[in-house]
Amino acid sequence: MSTRAGAWPGRLVVVRLGVVLLGVLATLLVAGPAVAHVGGGAAGSDFDGRVTSVSPAPSGVSVRVLEFGDALEVVNETGTELTVPGYTDEPYLRIGPDGVWRNALSPATYLNLDRYGLTRVPDDVDVTAPPRWEQVSTEPAYVWHDHRTHWMTEDLLPPTVAADPTRAHTVAEWTVPMAYGGTPLTVSGVLTWSPPPPAWLVWPVYALLLGATVLAGWRARTPRPLGFALGLGALAALAHALTTPEPPVTVGSWPGALVSALLPALLAVLVAAIGVRAALRGRGCSPG
Repeated sequence: MSTRAGAWPGRLVVVRLGVVLLGVLATLLVAGPAVAHVGGGAAGSDFDGRVTSVSPAPSGVSVRVLEFGDALEVVNETGTELTVPGYTDEPYLRIGPDGVWRNALSPATYLNLDRYGLTRVPDDVDVTAPPRWEQVSTEPAYVWHDHRTHWMTEDLLPPTVAADPTRAHTVAEWTVPMAYGGTPLTVSGVLTWSPPPPAWLVWPVYALLLGATVLAGWRARTPRPLGFALGLGALAALAHALTTPEPPVTVGSWPGALVSALLPALLAVLVAAIGVRAALRGRGCSPG
């Protein structure tokens, strides 16, 4: 084997080190989405939730759980207004044809901005005062952290889960009251917990993948093979982000949340594309 004419000595070593780094990045990229499911953390994607019924169920109104049970989404595509009360039955949300209006004097307005309800409630908030409505969206849809639907204690598992974390559990059955055109309706759902894959089963697989990647990278003559591997890893991360998105607490910030979720994978795609292009143009070593 020989380097190309004019190549400085040691270029083969440098190229191979670069390929190894590409391979390591590809491995980490593929392993990243699994981190949220491994290690037994008290919160995260081991929890899940779903709506089991909306009663009565108006046509054109949809309710679903997002963010693995952490948020609730209501879409009202009808001409009739839907209202959601706060935690003390005070007016909280109005969702209708003119968008979403939120009561600035409802404690839920502030508590629901944070996953664990840690946002400070202003001193002037008064649930007995007439509502002070503020428009928060021009679309008839809203997403918020409704604390009636998810586990609220950070870094602590529910007692039933802590007693046997190796099995799936139904953590809670919940209800959220609403009203459609003045007629009461009830959204019912369930919060569940599933055990994550054991670390002893998952991490050896990634260790083998990393070792094989480093070995292949060191023996490769160009970045092309692992450049393509990095691209595949980036596509896997993109697919993961698109199928398990983390919506924001307001519809208006959805583009920003999506970009934030996809940015690491998009950056990896760019790096892979540059590496593969360089390899295809012959910027590296080739067999003599």
